[in-house]
Amino acid sequence: MDVVASEVARLRGSVTIQAEREQGTEIRIHIPLTSMIEQILLLRAGTETIALTQGPVETVININPEDLQEQEERYLVAFENDWLPALPLHRLLGCPPGADPQTAVILRCGDTRVALLVEKIESQREAVIRPLGPLFHNHPFISSATLRGDGNVVFALDASRLHAAWREHPSGADRPLEKRTEISEAAVLWAEDSISVRKLAHHFLEGAGVSGDTAVDGREALDRLRSGQYRVLITDLEMPRMHGYELLHAVRNDPQLKEIPVIICSSRGSEKHRQLAQQSGASGYLTKPFTQEAVIAALEAVLPEL
Repeated sequence: MDVVASEVARLRGSVTIQAEREQGTEIRIHIPLTSMIEQILLLRAGTETIALTQGPVETVININPEDLQEQEERYLVAFENDWLPALPLHRLLGCPPGADPQTAVILRCGDTRVALLVEKIESQREAVIRPLGPLFHNHPFISSATLRGDGNVVFALDASRLHAAWREHPSGADRPLEKRTEISEAAVLWAEDSISVRKLAHHFLEGAGVSGDTAVDGREALDRLRSGQYRVLITDLEMPRMHGYELLHAVRNDPQLKEIPVIICSSRGSEKHRQLAQQSGASGYLTKPFTQEAVIAALEAVLPEL
């Protein structure tokens, strides 16, 4: 019950237990309406797994090589005597491809259909889907997440955002953000105590072709930096054990680490906080919620220092 109580508390819910002798025990779990239990598909593409709620799913089909066409970097998949625009999931996520797509998930939004190409469907199950809030407000196709049985966060695709992206940029909706060669070899360490932000950070770095790791707080980040394998540090401010400014101070006063560029990542976006970070020795500033483009721009701004 400790595990159940912990997970329910994380969802801002509550657990009540009422027992009567020789009658039994009643356990009530209350979860706020902002958390929804839905049927989801867990989709696999390359090294990534992502969730998709089944609401917009019209059907799932197996595809053969002859069912797939590529025209000027766009994909089309055969379905019901027609050719539908197709979005390869690995390109959407910006991760390396694995096996050739074997499955197409047909999504419908109004009178529009789009096929999502995946290597396989890992499973179908019920899951609690939790909105991710303002941090993901500007993300092109993710707005919620769920937890797997092993505790790992899995992001959930927002099908309506996928359709909107395809309608706005039909020739490029399935293209990943272009990778910059000048940052492709920059090993980045990102210190952040929020598991969802760490997951997003890793996803953005991987999508940009950047080698990156994450740390749960400043103490772990400092220990990792001393391994000598990282060229840039991005850090949150409010973290347990060692917060961002303590980490920045430790880096700037360490003879082996003092030249490493440090980018502060915080929801405090005022000019006062930016100036404080600069005066404390920060090389750059990234405001939450952030986009992949903002992360890359922040890295490119400090790379001349390397």
